[in-house]
Amino acid sequence: MAAFKRKRGAQGSAPKKVKKVKFVTDEDEAQTDLNVEKNNEIPSLLQSLWVSNCPHGPSAKFLVQNIHTLAELKMTGNCLRGSRPLLSFDPRAPYALLKELFIQTFSTPRYHPKSQPFVDHVITFTIADNRIWFRNYQIIEEDASLVEIGPRFVLNLIKIFQGSFGGPTLFENENFQSPNLHRRQLRLAAAAKIREKQMVKELQKMKRIDAKEDVTKDVTEDVFLTPADDKPVQIESEPPPPKAVKKKNRNSSRDRECRWLAGK
Repeated sequence: MAAFKRKRGAQGSAPKKVKKVKFVTDEDEAQTDLNVEKNNEIPSLLQSLWVSNCPHGPSAKFLVQNIHTLAELKMTGNCLRGSRPLLSFDPRAPYALLKELFIQTFSTPRYHPKSQPFVDHVITFTIADNRIWFRNYQIIEEDASLVEIGPRFVLNLIKIFQGSFGGPTLFENENFQSPNLHRRQLRLAAAAKIREKQMVKELQKMKRIDAKEDVTKDVTEDVFLTPADDKPVQIESEPPPPKAVKKKNRNSSRDRECRWLAGK
């Protein structure tokens, strides 16, 4: 039934995949675990990386960023399978505990049955921007120059624990910023830009309205207007005299006709 739901695309929380790699040291046969947690729900955010010395610890948890695989990079470098890597660490790095964990994790154990008696690549751990930058290079025999093989990624330290995959916290990175907080800051920055654009548009609109008002008002409209003389105000206390009305003579038109005929 579960397979049928997955085939039909039923919604549900995807489980986290955990890949665990064990390394055996040469002293007391203690195991060093490299645990990768990947969330399939959000593949772009990727995963957290655990480096632990089992079973007593300590352990460190990292956030993996900027991963580029071998297929993506397509580098020209190459190395033999089973060859021993040289580990190179940044001399300015103050992380002595992490250096020991990386040595126990990535170095080849002494007298390991699958190890080869030659060295042809170098793994570097460089500290920059409060992060650990992982690079893998091939050693060219001709002039001992380095050519990058890959993969490459960046480790951002979150916490260091006393036990294996847990226990009391020995160190917590103050500069660590969770991906959720980073995305929230990006959204706030985008919203601030949008608000700024809206304010600029409103200011431009107000300037256009003010310019239109100035154009409609003609400054030279009152140039040729002369002020009129002030006349004294006369208040009449008595009514005006009545006007004589002449009565019209109805026979005037008839008299004119008679005179005109007499003249003929």
